[in-house]
Amino acid sequence: MHSLARCAAMLAILGSLLVPLSAAAFFSFGGRVAVIVPCLSPSGPALWFNIAPLGAFPLFYIWAPGDIGLPPTHSFQSIIGTYDIPYACKVGPAVFSGFRLRSDGVSPI
Repeated sequence: MHSLARCAAMLAILGSLLVPLSAAAFFSFGGRVAVIVPCLSPSGPALWFNIAPLGAFPLFYIWAPGDIGLPPTHSFQSIIGTYDIPYACKVGPAVFSGFRLRSDGVSPI
């Protein structure tokens, strides 16, 4: 009986540790792109951009390799998508910060 209780407790602890890994916290955003700046992120070439939001969203985002979707290509383009963690990229000595995109969709115009 003692080993059964220990095994059950061990499974409960392991299960509770894995729950945050399975519940991905992505947040949505949308708006029109105002400025796009090519930059270099830890994962490779990236784009830092800000948007004129349609709601109460953060204003600065970074499109990096590994994002699902196409990057914004010009100002005034509409974009919607999801973001997750704060991220940074650089252009020379200047460091730009924003939220990393996970997936996005952009308008052709």
